[in-house]
Amino acid sequence: MVLVGTTSGDTLVFTVSDENIYGDTETFLPSPFNTAIRGGNDRINVTGNNNAIWGDALFFREGIDGTGGRGGNDTIRISGSGNEVFADAQFSFLSSKSGNDRVIVFGSGNRAQGDGCFAYDTSRSGDDIVIATGNNNTLTGDNFVGMFDQTVAGDDRLRITGDNGTLLGDSAQLEDSAVGGDDRLRLIGRRGRLFGDAAFMRDAAQGGDDVLIGGRSRDLLVGDALEMSADNQGGNDRMRGNGGADTFVIGEFAGTERILDFRSGEDKIGLIGGLRFTQLELRGNRIRYQGSVLAILSGVDATTLNRGDFRTVAPLDGIGDLL
Repeated sequence: MVLVGTTSGDTLVFTVSDENIYGDTETFLPSPFNTAIRGGNDRINVTGNNNAIWGDALFFREGIDGTGGRGGNDTIRISGSGNEVFADAQFSFLSSKSGNDRVIVFGSGNRAQGDGCFAYDTSRSGDDIVIATGNNNTLTGDNFVGMFDQTVAGDDRLRITGDNGTLLGDSAQLEDSAVGGDDRLRLIGRRGRLFGDAAFMRDAAQGGDDVLIGGRSRDLLVGDALEMSADNQGGNDRMRGNGGADTFVIGEFAGTERILDFRSGEDKIGLIGGLRFTQLELRGNRIRYQGSVLAILSGVDATTLNRGDFRTVAPLDGIGDLL
């Protein structure tokens, strides 16, 4: 069964499982036959398991006048497990623009996106707030699988209260000339994975200036991405582990990462892209490579660090299960 609202701004309340729920339409916004329309500012409350919820539609595209579809500013509240939320549309094309949404999730094993799944062309994401309480949840600020072409991410706020959570500020993949947003990620729990922008950045994609705050122990904090190339431009991020054997990732093509609470002998600096400890220059509170500052360690004399404070992080280390 498919449950569908209208573009007028609906309040939808369901207690269901294994259903598809759309805030505005189950196909295109706008439709192929109309000028561009905006999705309604919907309130969607769903209790149940294994549902798929779209705040607006399955596709954003352009209307016959060339104007891109617009997502509404939706509030989506989910209770249950195994649910997936696309706060706007699963696929965004052309000059479409997602809304500024708020998603609140209770339960375990859910996946929630502030916008959708795929973004192409010159589509723009919204500035979203995505919050989850429970274990094994995955939150993405913009589009979970990938942002391509000349898409631009929003400035999002993500927070998980629970263990084994994954937070992606923008997407799993930023490719072509996609631009990441300036996001804030917070974990209140253990064994989290926090990616300020994405797991992978390719082509000429750019990262944003993000803030990452870890939980109680054993978190992986990645300001930009685990895999980057010379054409990428990383952001200048701020990372705080908040205690307990965390790994802070730095790399040649990432921006300058400010690490606020590194503890030698407990935490690790993760090296990506083939970077090795012997290639680093440790001076003052800075870690340099070929003249570029990779990291600034607040309150730490970098010259006291040794090989044991570093480890290599592979591109799929801790992320291969997501795609």
